[in-house]
Amino acid sequence: MPDYIPPPPTLPPGSRVFAYLRDSGGREQEQSVIQQRTDITSYCEKYGLFLERVFSDVARSGGSTKGRDQFTTMIDTASDPNARPVGLLVWNLSRFSRDVDDAAFYKAFLRRLGVVIHSLTDHIPEGLAGRILESVKDYSNADYLDQLKVQIKRALETNVRAGYAEGGYPPRGYLAEKVTIGRKRDGNPRIVSRWIPDPELFPLAVLAWKLRAEGKPYSEITKATGGKLYLNSGSWTSFFCNETYRGIGKCGDVKIANHHEAAVMQEDW
Repeated sequence: MPDYIPPPPTLPPGSRVFAYLRDSGGREQEQSVIQQRTDITSYCEKYGLFLERVFSDVARSGGSTKGRDQFTTMIDTASDPNARPVGLLVWNLSRFSRDVDDAAFYKAFLRRLGVVIHSLTDHIPEGLAGRILESVKDYSNADYLDQLKVQIKRALETNVRAGYAEGGYPPRGYLAEKVTIGRKRDGNPRIVSRWIPDPELFPLAVLAWKLRAEGKPYSEITKATGGKLYLNSGSWTSFFCNETYRGIGKCGDVKIANHHEAAVMQEDW
């Protein structure tokens, strides 16, 4: 086990503690829930702490408490004076939260209940100076998440501009073809997809647009396409409003022309 920061004097041997664990999912993250649990269990054995409960949110962002059911359960449990621990262990403060307001609010809430919050990896001194440093850490954790979002968005936009899909299912008439575009840091292939015409349905999508340009009603278009694309008028309404059929690729608000083969010409749109 690495040389983690020893517990403070307020967590003497025999103290009852909870542990809160979180990871963001994927193999490239810094520390998975399984690794965190292993290290915290060994840590408690080394320092004589009684690990009473472990709360784990797997593949959950720290940017919000939404979807972190175990986090809210941990807070609720600590609110009960009959179940409240002496301390709460986290692998680091970013596991607790990457949102500045959430971090400050929930840590203050627990501390007002008398719960000692201890990070195994963040060097936070006691006293006011420690609170200031902790606030700086919280800001740094939040800034990291903001920068990560920017990097992810940039990477997605780069992929879309290269002709790959941002994600999700392709519209009717297209298929998602898997493509390997390199390797991840762990050596596994980095797989994306691009939209290609479905040999069966794409010609029907082209026909549907042609008939609509001629002013044909949905009922006639449905009959002409053999009901293989859509059967109800509501679906056709969405179909004919979808810019994807113009060959437009989207990444957030960014639109990229000639992203994939179009089913309708610009003049018929």
